[in-house]
Amino acid sequence: MSSPPAAAGRKTTGRTASWQSTDFVIVVTDPADAQFKDRVASELAGLFPERCAATAHHMTSSWQCYLFSRGGAVQPELTERVSLFGENSVPVSSFCLKGEFITESNLQGTELLDDIAVKYAKSGSETLNELNGWFAGVIVDSESRRVSVFNDRYGLGRLYCYRNANTTILATTVRAIQLLVPETRSFCDQALADYLSCGCTLSNTTLFPHISILPPASVWEWSSGVEPAKSRFHSFESCADSPLSLDAYNEAVVETFKDILPRYLNDVESVALSLTGGLDTRMILAWADSSLSALPCFTFTGMNRESRDASVARRVAATAGCDFSEIMVDERFLSRFEELAREAVLRAEGTVDVTGAVELFINQEAGKLAPCRLTGSFGGEVMRGLVAFKPSQKLDTVFHEELRSQCDHTVQVYQDLLKAGRRQFVLNHQLPWHHYGRWQLEQSEVRVRTPFLDNQLVDLTLRSPYDTDPENQTTRYLLDRSNHPVINLPTDVAAERQASPIWRELFRLWQRATFKSEYIYDHGFPSQFAFLNPLLYRLPLQRALSGRHRFYHFGEWYRNGLSKCVKDMLLDPATLGRPYLNSKEVEAKVVAHIKGRGNATDTITKLMTLELIERNMLSK
Repeated sequence: MSSPPAAAGRKTTGRTASWQSTDFVIVVTDPADAQFKDRVASELAGLFPERCAATAHHMTSSWQCYLFSRGGAVQPELTERVSLFGENSVPVSSFCLKGEFITESNLQGTELLDDIAVKYAKSGSETLNELNGWFAGVIVDSESRRVSVFNDRYGLGRLYCYRNANTTILATTVRAIQLLVPETRSFCDQALADYLSCGCTLSNTTLFPHISILPPASVWEWSSGVEPAKSRFHSFESCADSPLSLDAYNEAVVETFKDILPRYLNDVESVALSLTGGLDTRMILAWADSSLSALPCFTFTGMNRESRDASVARRVAATAGCDFSEIMVDERFLSRFEELAREAVLRAEGTVDVTGAVELFINQEAGKLAPCRLTGSFGGEVMRGLVAFKPSQKLDTVFHEELRSQCDHTVQVYQDLLKAGRRQFVLNHQLPWHHYGRWQLEQSEVRVRTPFLDNQLVDLTLRSPYDTDPENQTTRYLLDRSNHPVINLPTDVAAERQASPIWRELFRLWQRATFKSEYIYDHGFPSQFAFLNPLLYRLPLQRALSGRHRFYHFGEWYRNGLSKCVKDMLLDPATLGRPYLNSKEVEAKVVAHIKGRGNATDTITKLMTLELIERNMLSK
């Protein structure tokens, strides 16, 4: 068996460069009056309070470009005098980037931006295909009269878009467009149905009318007027054209994972590993250098007990010789819930619900341990083709019938998209639509990295001989080849490997039963068994079930510690008067949940989320 790379032979294959604070807005329009730039900058001043830098680029008599950015547009002095778009030797006028890159050099700061600009000049969008990480950017070249706007291949560097006959607005924040275009400050009915059914909007739409998002790997270029040329610099479909045999694929995954992992650990002094009881973070520990034994590890746990996930993570860290700590979601969180929920919905701009308050809290605590959080996020999606969401066939009766009827369209769109295969669905749709909100919320507090979104590894997984891997064949092979002691430890759902087959099966069934029971206790029975919910909450099950597998329990909290917050928000006359709600149904569901006569956890979560969007994004 192969062993992990030795410390002495460790190869640093990249550096991480962050450009996370540079939100920007670009407006391409017909020639405007002289005061246009100042008017827009004034509108955006509240959104970019530190400093709203504005530049105007008069391209031709028929179109102009205006660039607004938080903290100022980057104007690099290029290390080579090249045109970004033509043969003449002229410098770029403005260059804005938001995101984080894993580069193949030691360049940092403006040197990195110069390097990207020079490569873009020589190779065009091929340069973007080589960039590892998440990003959104704009390059303006006034002399060549060209503008190029782009995002990363996963769509995690999101760009929002508003277009009319003679104007295009692209922005890294949807609130910028809402400030500039008041008619976008409402809900779009079909998108709202998608959101309530799936937890995200579909088909590159947003919750707001006339605002869409650019697809992943987009490049929009303007050169001769207000109509852009649109292209994609990467296609996941093309990567799947040459599948490998299982043996060849497994070997290639081992070699690739060994090659890419040091890119995410080269500045280990600023990194902490967000460890779980599962296999994805264990792969990271198993293949990390032995020199990284000082890598601090942490996990999350609840106030009722140490969860199975946390107890296993503790054993894994001890076996690897790593320091370990737990971040507890406790009374401190409950006391700050209203503030955290509002901030989570606002920072993610409506793409996460109020349960994102937990994500915000734990990442604030994680930031005290290290500025960078290394995770196993997307390991299941990329390695095993895990589809993380599906539409609900029916919405709760608290929503109007017109809105509920639109779920049929949501279900049909989802099913059509899934026909391309699970891995294609995950990369083309699930990542940019479903996972974007949590990703951005986490990034607002710490720098989040995961080797499972490395371009090299992702492209390889598309050559897998199977579309999904429910038995974790490749993951287990990768762990076994590491020959690390952590591979023999139990997981959050499985017993030790050395245990007898009968015990392993009994243990698996027990863990599955307790996981399902805890979920039902918090979220209620499925609709066909909903009549059992009142009985469920009369039984003293909290101590027996709560906290075994989950570290947050909103169903329980809505009935107890957060009940006043729920009532104050959802029974408010302004909330009950929303045009898409049946007010009597809302009142009945909220009161029944708080008094333990039913379970409306998911409905309360959706209602509170929509109300926070109404109050903080649509009314202001």
